[in-house]
Amino acid sequence: KYERNEEIGHYRQTLINKNGLNKGTTNQRKAYILALLAVLAWSTMSSAFKLTLRYVSYYDLIFWSVFYGIIIESTLKSLNILPSV
Repeated sequence: KYERNEEIGHYRQTLINKNGLNKGTTNQRKAYILALLAVLAWSTMSSAFKLTLRYVSYYDLIFWSVFYGIIIESTLKSLNILPSV
């Protein structure tokens, strides 16, 4: 699909995905969703750590946090939700 840019006076191609949305729109939506998930994760993290430290040692808590963080990150990358660096 081509659209005319009146300021410049030429046509540019817009990338349309299979849902008919502009590619920039889907990237922006994805960015908002990931930002919301990050805020939710950070907002619950301190409470979860404080409650967990009553029952688990400090080193065990760090181990399991890193362990599940790696699993979640690799899962998101394999689903192409996070970009691979």
